[in-house]
Amino acid sequence: LVTELDCTRIAAADLAYISSELEFSATKEGICHGFCFWFDCEFEEGVALSTAPASAPTHWKQATVMLPEMLAATPGARLDCKVNFQQSQDNERQYEITLEM
Repeated sequence: LVTELDCTRIAAADLAYISSELEFSATKEGICHGFCFWFDCEFEEGVALSTAPASAPTHWKQATVMLPEMLAATPGARLDCKVNFQQSQDNERQYEITLEM
C-alpha cells in the first residue's frame, strides 16, 4: 500500500506529491523487472472501483515502472524501495512516478 486517501477530508494540495517507503520480500526465485501500481477506490459501502490486474477492465489502467537493471530474486530476498508520485504541472490527473532502490 503506497497511501490511503480520504477524499472527503484531503486538500487538493496534499495530492501534489505522495511518497512512501515500500518493503517487499520475494516469494520465489526469479527476476524482478519493475513494479506495477494501481488504485482501489471505495465510493460508498458496496460500491468500489479497482484497477488491479485481476479486476474487470476499465478505462483506467495500471502503471508499470521498469527498473534500469533487472534484479535477481531468491525466496526471502528483500526488494525494498521508495516510490514518489509527483503531480504533473501540465495535467493534475497525471503523475510522474519514480523509484529509489
